[in-house]
Amino acid sequence: MMKKVVVFLVAALCATMSYAACEDGPYGLQINGSTIADAPAFGNPDAQGRKQYKASCVELKANDVIKLINKSCGETWMVDIDQYGEYQKFEGGKTAGQLTCKADGSYDFYIKLKENDDLVYIGVGSGCGGETPCEDGPYGLKINGKKVVDAPLYGDEDAQGRTQYMASCVELAQGDVVQLVNKSCDATWMVNLDEYGHYENFSGGKEANKLTCNVAGKYDFYIKLKENDDLVYVESSQTCGGGGETPSSEYTTSAPANCPDVMLQAFYWDSYTSGKGYGRTKWPDHLSGANGSSAEEIGQWFDLVWLPPMSKATGGTGYIPSRYSELNSDWGTKAKLEQLIATLRKNGARVVADIVINHGAAWSGWCSFAQLNFGEYGTFKPDASWICNTDEMNTDSGAGACKGKATGNPDDGYDGPDDKDYRSARDWDHTQAKVQDMFKAYLKWLRNDIHIDGFRYDYCKGFHNSHINDYNTAAKIYFSVMEMWDGNPSVLMSHLNDAGYNTLTFDFATKYDAFNNGIASDNYWKLKGAGLLGAGKARYAVTFVDNHDTFQRNGGSEFCGDGNSMTVCPDKVLQCYAYMLSMPGVPCVFWPHWKTFKDPIKAMINARYKTGVHSESAVSDEAGDGFYKATITGTNGQIRVLIGPNSGYNSTPSGFTLATKGTNYGVYYKTNSPRGDKNTERVDRTTLPIETVNADGEHVKMGGEKFIQDGKLYIRCGEYVFDVMGNRVK
Repeated sequence: MMKKVVVFLVAALCATMSYAACEDGPYGLQINGSTIADAPAFGNPDAQGRKQYKASCVELKANDVIKLINKSCGETWMVDIDQYGEYQKFEGGKTAGQLTCKADGSYDFYIKLKENDDLVYIGVGSGCGGETPCEDGPYGLKINGKKVVDAPLYGDEDAQGRTQYMASCVELAQGDVVQLVNKSCDATWMVNLDEYGHYENFSGGKEANKLTCNVAGKYDFYIKLKENDDLVYVESSQTCGGGGETPSSEYTTSAPANCPDVMLQAFYWDSYTSGKGYGRTKWPDHLSGANGSSAEEIGQWFDLVWLPPMSKATGGTGYIPSRYSELNSDWGTKAKLEQLIATLRKNGARVVADIVINHGAAWSGWCSFAQLNFGEYGTFKPDASWICNTDEMNTDSGAGACKGKATGNPDDGYDGPDDKDYRSARDWDHTQAKVQDMFKAYLKWLRNDIHIDGFRYDYCKGFHNSHINDYNTAAKIYFSVMEMWDGNPSVLMSHLNDAGYNTLTFDFATKYDAFNNGIASDNYWKLKGAGLLGAGKARYAVTFVDNHDTFQRNGGSEFCGDGNSMTVCPDKVLQCYAYMLSMPGVPCVFWPHWKTFKDPIKAMINARYKTGVHSESAVSDEAGDGFYKATITGTNGQIRVLIGPNSGYNSTPSGFTLATKGTNYGVYYKTNSPRGDKNTERVDRTTLPIETVNADGEHVKMGGEKFIQDGKLYIRCGEYVFDVMGNRVK
């Protein structure tokens, strides 16, 4: 039924005349230097805050010359026109200082004015013969027949091909009547309401030609339009304090101190298929548990769940994104992704998105990039000028007409050209403000609209890591980790410094030194003082045994050697986990290991949880021939981990309880006070602010975290815990 109207931003040329001071309008069009067509104010400012004016039914002949005019002073000028609508029937623009009509016709001119951000959109003339026909928007909500709330274009088409619009933070009282409105002609109508979200708070719909609000509140309306298939989805507002978890206004860091979290990498290479035999991990597979572990179970056992790149890509795992704002990918539909995220968060986990911003693919060819729409955070249309001038697009004969057109700055990444230049895709020039603005909008959109809690930055050798600090700060994200593939802890710390220590990094130094060269080779003494943990930077270390890149893919990096970790040395894999899940840092469990060793990994996570071991816990350890022994102190007790044939792993230390043991490893723990299992004391991260009781016994509304213990629901607010009746129990 409706089509998108996409906006390009262009710079305005503004001047004042010597003979009269220009005021703020009135505005119009000057035709052939004499005739003036008035352009009165039209509607509300657009999504970019530009004031809108409309000159309707402007009759033009071929070769007529048009300029904008401020009638208060006679000043004339012109800006570039929006390359949609009827733009092809005109030539000229800002550089020429005028537009020239190429085809007879009746046209509507939409003049959109904002300092340094003016635009002219030209449409087919409407209403020239009487009643004004409806155009393709703009759309909104009409409330009680009077107030109109804008609904700008939101994201991409949904899975059914419906164009989406969103009216945010719509505050309604009980009894308010809501209709859709096409602001171009003031046409109002209503369609059926999606029976999800907060549909139950409304009555009416298509037959009644209206919705009636039955429960006062703040709502987000998603208007989905397609001929004969329109829909409205309503949810409690996620953008104005009405619901959902929002970034703290007191944001300080994306590398949380004393972090108790354990992360799961919930995929492996090409696991959108089931090729390597550890279960397919598409969004529906996680939701159904068909892969051997449901989203509910994952959320209950892990604090952070790392999902693969979510955006539309050239295919497969997703590491060459072609359209960041399109979340229908080989992993599943956007709807299923959002359902998965909600399920994980409801069961206690925060969700970490894989962020691929070093490079991207053109939508077509080498330099034709897709338009990106991040809703209220902005719309962007990249071109070759956004690409580093060191990109192979400038030299590769296969680039065709795109060859030589990348006019950005040189790549600001690290090491040699082969490290900086990702030759399978175009390298974004992060030194440019417009590129930075695009990715800040992308990450804010993921954080606030898609409800992502953390970022995993891919291929961080390719761009200067100071940008990570900037992007995390813009999005106010809870957690961040970067992929800096280097086994030298000094190099890792250098890159952390470049990022302002506002992120963690994968601890490749611990992987190579302690695991690949230590446990795999029976060199247990290498576990002492390994990696970032040994360098005193455990707070910034994400430890891991293998990941999607090292597991059965890259020569020399897989634990125990290529293809061997799960066949030749599975017992040693568990020795690595006994170390990793007991030590400081933020441990990351790999999906094939979770799928294969679920019970012992759960036992290790439980020991960590019960004792309160966190990313900066103190360690007392010793190592020697055939053994490593360590005591790790948490906020509620200690873990004793014994690894190696000579460690005494098979005997329970005095005062400790066995968590789990196997070949050449044992994990034991003791607690200061009893604490339930990890999966029973989970936090529902989708909870709204609730009414509870403060320390003075007053009933107040405040943010709280719900959790279940021994089958009962409790609410934690700061240092206090309340039952569902508001009684303080701790």
